[in-house]
Amino acid sequence: MSEARQFIHSVKEALNDIDEQMRNHPFPDFLSERKASPDSLRAFPGHLYHVVSSDLRSFSMLVSRFGDGPSRDLFIGMLEGERDSLDRLLSMARKLGMTEDDLMGYEVTAKGFARATFMAHQALTAREKMKR
Repeated sequence: MSEARQFIHSVKEALNDIDEQMRNHPFPDFLSERKASPDSLRAFPGHLYHVVSSDLRSFSMLVSRFGDGPSRDLFIGMLEGERDSLDRLLSMARKLGMTEDDLMGYEVTAKGFARATFMAHQALTAREKMKR
């Protein structure tokens, strides 16, 4: 087995427990039984709007900084994926009675925004060495 295949296999193995937890999470049943309040449902697009918007800026910066290197297609693909996510998120928010202004005004928690902050930092401070 090649080194890359071994790595992929080890990542899949490491994620097995998380996959199982997600498959057995009670939230889908909670939704189907209509036990979720509208406010709890609005929290998801409210929070994610800020994460996706931040990622769009971060990935745009990565394309701008490293768009002439071998990682160009990866960063452009990530940017396109986030743009699609934003479109779908806006659609979900509308179905929950939210406008984009509502999403912009939603106050996120620091804990839930940590990865987006890290990504923004990486996009801004990545070293030139990463171009190669």
